[in-house]
Amino acid sequence: MLRIFFYTILLVMCGCTTSMWKAAPTYEEVVVGIFVAKNDNVLFVSGKKYAYRFDVDSEFKDLLLTHEETDLFINKMDFSVDQKNRIEGELVIVIQGKNSNNPVRRRFSADLIGERYKMEGKFPYVKLDQPLVLEIKRPSRSMDTIKKIAVTPATVAYDAVVLPIMAITFATFDRSA
Repeated sequence: MLRIFFYTILLVMCGCTTSMWKAAPTYEEVVVGIFVAKNDNVLFVSGKKYAYRFDVDSEFKDLLLTHEETDLFINKMDFSVDQKNRIEGELVIVIQGKNSNNPVRRRFSADLIGERYKMEGKFPYVKLDQPLVLEIKRPSRSMDTIKKIAVTPATVAYDAVVLPIMAITFATFDRSA
């Protein structure tokens, strides 16, 4: 039984090179609040690391401003940022009335484009009930590529040695059973 467990672990570790090169680099952002400019169609999002400014249409702005009468649930957030600090992605919100007289439930999707800024000072955002943790795709840095290049020979050698040994051992293991 221990032998099968050991082989399973070895098999899972094979193919690390492919997954390593496919994985997009990301960073984690904890969103603590939002602010909707009433006079402009602008949404500000306050994170622990950065602040984000998005241009939104008037329908989306009005939807966010009605948060006192409705409950907003974020269903999906998928964002990526480029080297010029331009951020874009999709936001899907589910809206539900707070009182039993208004049980309406709507789903709203918006493609947002904006900018990312370093946080300096504070602005009057509406604090979220619970912080929202996002994983934001970022551009690959040269150091990320250097690390992958350095590790690739070892992972390829591991795959080249371990897979044949496992195949031979499993073939003999099957016959002895």
